[in-house]
Amino acid sequence: PGPLVGKKLSELGLPKGSVIPLILREGRALVPTADTALAAEDVVILLAESDEKLAAAKKLFSAASSGG
Repeated sequence: PGPLVGKKLSELGLPKGSVIPLILREGRALVPTADTALAAEDVVILLAESDEKLAAAKKLFSAASSGG
């Protein structure tokens, strides 16, 4: 599992202006809360108010998947 597995959304440090409104987990749509923890096979839907904020939020996930 990656370093984000088990982390709550509130612990991710998403930039202001970005939000995760939906997680696809085991074929089901889940509307997450701040206390929702990420699972290994989750597909995270990420929205942001600008391209810059989207890029910053995506860095969290790409850095985690590459180990740093």
